[in-house]
Amino acid sequence: MVQPDLSHVSATAMAQQGLRLLEDFQSTQQLDQLSQAIERLRQAAFGLPAGSARQCLVLSELGRALRRRHELTGAEVDLEEAIPALTAACMTPEEGCRHLYLNNLANAYADRYERTTSLADLDRAEAALRRALELAPHDDPARSVIVSGLTSVLSYRYQRDGDVRHLDEAVAVCRDVVTADLAAPAQQALAMYHLAGALHEAYEARSNLDLLHVAEDWARRATDGTSTDPDSAMYLARLGSILTRRAEVERDPERLTEAEIVLAAAVLGTPPEHVRYAGYLNEMGNAVYARFKFTGELTQLDRALEIFQTVVAIGAEGGINEAGQLINLGNMLMQRFALSPELATLDNAISAFDRGVRMFGEDDPFLPMARSVYGGALLERSRHSDIAGQPERFLEFAIAELRRADRAQTGYAEHRRTIRNNLAIALHEQFKHSAHLPALEEAESLFRAILAVSRDDIAGRLATVNLAAVVTGRPGAGEDAWDEAGRLLRRAVEMTAPGHVDRVRVLRNLGVHLGDIARRRANAAAGAEATEIFEQILSMPTASSDSRVRAAVTIAELAAFTGDWTAATQAYGRAVDLLNATAVAALYRADRAHALSRFFGLASDAAACALNAGQPRRALELLEHGRGVLHGQSLAVQSTLAALHETAPDLADRFEQLTRELDAKPAGDDTDLPEEVVSALMEQRRRAAGERGRIVEQIRAIDGFVDFLRAPRADDLLGALRCHPVVVLNVSRHRCDALILRGEVVEVVKLPRLQSDTLIRQVIQFLGCLETVRDTNQPPAERDQAAAAITSILIWLWHSTIEPVLDALGFTGAPGRGQHWPRVWWCPTGLLTFLPLHAAGRHPHTFGSSGRAGGALGSFAPAAATIDRVVSSYAPTVRSLISAGARASSRPGARDGAPQVLAVAVPRAAGWPEVPRAADEVEVVRRRLGTVSVLSGSQATRANVLAQLPRHQWLHFAGHGVQDPFRPDTGELITVDSRDKGAVSIADVAGLRLPDAQLAFLGACDTVRGQVLLADEAMHIAGALQTVGFAHVLANMWVVSDRLSLEVTDTFYARIVEQGAGLGAAAHALHDGVRLLRGRLEQLPGTAHERRFGPILWATFVHLGP
Repeated sequence: MVQPDLSHVSATAMAQQGLRLLEDFQSTQQLDQLSQAIERLRQAAFGLPAGSARQCLVLSELGRALRRRHELTGAEVDLEEAIPALTAACMTPEEGCRHLYLNNLANAYADRYERTTSLADLDRAEAALRRALELAPHDDPARSVIVSGLTSVLSYRYQRDGDVRHLDEAVAVCRDVVTADLAAPAQQALAMYHLAGALHEAYEARSNLDLLHVAEDWARRATDGTSTDPDSAMYLARLGSILTRRAEVERDPERLTEAEIVLAAAVLGTPPEHVRYAGYLNEMGNAVYARFKFTGELTQLDRALEIFQTVVAIGAEGGINEAGQLINLGNMLMQRFALSPELATLDNAISAFDRGVRMFGEDDPFLPMARSVYGGALLERSRHSDIAGQPERFLEFAIAELRRADRAQTGYAEHRRTIRNNLAIALHEQFKHSAHLPALEEAESLFRAILAVSRDDIAGRLATVNLAAVVTGRPGAGEDAWDEAGRLLRRAVEMTAPGHVDRVRVLRNLGVHLGDIARRRANAAAGAEATEIFEQILSMPTASSDSRVRAAVTIAELAAFTGDWTAATQAYGRAVDLLNATAVAALYRADRAHALSRFFGLASDAAACALNAGQPRRALELLEHGRGVLHGQSLAVQSTLAALHETAPDLADRFEQLTRELDAKPAGDDTDLPEEVVSALMEQRRRAAGERGRIVEQIRAIDGFVDFLRAPRADDLLGALRCHPVVVLNVSRHRCDALILRGEVVEVVKLPRLQSDTLIRQVIQFLGCLETVRDTNQPPAERDQAAAAITSILIWLWHSTIEPVLDALGFTGAPGRGQHWPRVWWCPTGLLTFLPLHAAGRHPHTFGSSGRAGGALGSFAPAAATIDRVVSSYAPTVRSLISAGARASSRPGARDGAPQVLAVAVPRAAGWPEVPRAADEVEVVRRRLGTVSVLSGSQATRANVLAQLPRHQWLHFAGHGVQDPFRPDTGELITVDSRDKGAVSIADVAGLRLPDAQLAFLGACDTVRGQVLLADEAMHIAGALQTVGFAHVLANMWVVSDRLSLEVTDTFYARIVEQGAGLGAAAHALHDGVRLLRGRLEQLPGTAHERRFGPILWATFVHLGP
């Protein structure tokens, strides 16, 4: 420290000035006065004789002043200067002052401990305080201040080692001082404050409600008469914290209201720069979160989340306990995710936990529990990943983090049970992934150990529920195990109060168990009780949309098990209605997709039950409302938006604006964005979703728009359908059928040879064989074997599914010479969407030589293949076909003037194989159609493609397409700059509005290949293009040869121009091109690979549209 120039004033005078300024500060609380006092005292200390009583007094006051400024500003440098000054002060020759100086020094060490959790600082603080108590006379009022400090230190001791004797001592010494009543009112209030805190902590340790009551009494007495005290906010915060806890325990909303008022006063009475401001705000967040637990209102949870985000932001700027605040924020984010499963929320929680865990010291008592909640979040993430191998990796990380928490030597004793409960849950999950029996055995051992010492607290309730799942999950579990599980689950329900946030989960577990019992033992009473429980869940405001869907589905399954198909249909109808609520617009598109993927096959099971109940029209409604949810949300908007613009243009404009916001790409995809920015964007989306919901209700109040965005009715669907016949193929574990839609009739064709489990095996084999054939590194024999297996699958598909339908339609052979080819619109459900229905059957090896159905196009008698009987088109849903037909009829065709055509060629893109004929394909389009806008090579950027699409009616794309069948929303068209700027994605396309679009021809791979668990959602580029406006889309189900694509492209556009029938001939033109290609391939020598792989090469081309 540099010594100041003191020549102009004496050290004694300087000290007097500093002490006077410090005294004035106690009244004004002006930071400038405090800083001036510090400067005067600092200068005086240099000028006074070293070690003198006067210098020690000045050093002690300087240290106290520096501590106070540290509290107000959070400046660590002040605390680091205060400790040596206070240490020197303790060397005073005046014995009567030493206990006061030791108290000041101890407080400084305690302050530093709060920031660093350094055990050395805690030891020094305790030693100084105990020495101060030894030196202080028994009648000295200062003893109350010293005891207050010791109480804080003993609390820290308890937090480190869990020894409740520390708390007992803290309560005892504090009570002694308070009852002695020797101190001044301010000092007495401080002692009461610490006594209340010690009693509150003793309650948490012993669960003795009397302790909490007494704590509240002392906290109230501490606040009496302290309204003008500089530390009054501190007293209010303690009272508010105790009131919150008592309100939670006793379910007392009035006491919680008082807590919120008291805590608001503490926050408002504290400057934001104060070192304890974040702590008071944190207590306010706890109270708001408690309010959420009372009411289940998401607005309260969101308010608490906003508060905790502010607390973390303050901590990042230098506030205390940043690590703990991050863990608190992570917990709130996890709660938010549980109620509204946005993956970005879960990832933000994991990020908060990870940052918090890294900031804790290894000996910090909070670290084990922080690791535990971090492990729990990683476990949850393992359940929400569709990437191969990623769930297992998340699970491994979770178990590793939980084992670290369990092995820790520090931490609260009461947290140990929760940590072990979480570890046991993760081990049980590992068993379910790997069937590793030791993991299950360890999980059961941990759960039983928890219950041996804890039954009535949270840890006991969780262990009770989880042990029930473990005992019934044991290989070979007998009826005794099932009975034990039932007793455990009933006990868990008894332990969970009505209205508690966990009530839904424990009820659901009991309901599922009773349903299993009903099926295992044909126990009607158990089934009735299970149904009653799930009806209760459906009525609970705290139940998430996901929980409600599952409840309705379980009710339906129980009814189906008893053969009550009418009740099953009604319950499934509720589930399908709720399914649309699960995919709420407040979620990002990928999160909506993930939410829907958890209910794969729900609509098909619902339709099958309706058919068993003799309600084919209801079956159609359930399929339409429960499939294509994301697709349907967009189509429902488009179908009435034009009319809405004429009737209520302002509402229509605002609705479109909000819809565009909600369809935007997830902010979470931009990994460089700070967490707080992502959270702010997501909050903005929630507000937009709320406003959009209100606008929808306003639109429905307008005459003619009462059904805006409502579920479709069968009569309306059949009345609007202009394409006939449409064949909806439904696959369910209950039954499999074709619904043939012709006119006003829904005709049911049973498909007894089509079974859902067989279909699963066939699709798995089909997708695997496709990968083998497309992999040129595979041995030729394996590729040939895979091609032969695909041929067998196509024959099975013909006999089990297609032939019975075509026979029912009367299409029993190929059209005769000069006859018009009939059309069929296929609307497959579930995994049938992955199979080429248009290529099902036996395909000829030789071809005839005459007629339209023969010659170059080929013929085979009898025509035992779809392609030889009908022209096939596809539709994701009946609604999508109706919408596409309406758009096609309202827009000009080729005969009405040359369309604006955009042709995109991407022969080369970084990281992708060359597509040598991409430019040739675009040249064919130019030659056949004339004027064409071309983006090729370096011009074929993502930005250019997206910018040009709205300016053109037709699109032809030649290049690479990609789609991962196991991940939603991964369909992309590769542009020249895709490695740097990203490809044209489904999300990009979904954000477009293309009112003039007519035709999209995608000469790219995998452009109509969806996602396995979202097979009903048309989650591919072709579906996205049709949703945003293209009436006709030509695409590929898998990999396409660029040479063969060129060939089909040429034939297609030639037919369109020759026939002059506009795009109404698009399906026929593609059919002709594909049959020509098939005929040429079949005429190749038998050794040619193109002949051996025949259907794999030509069956990839499909048409979507009217």
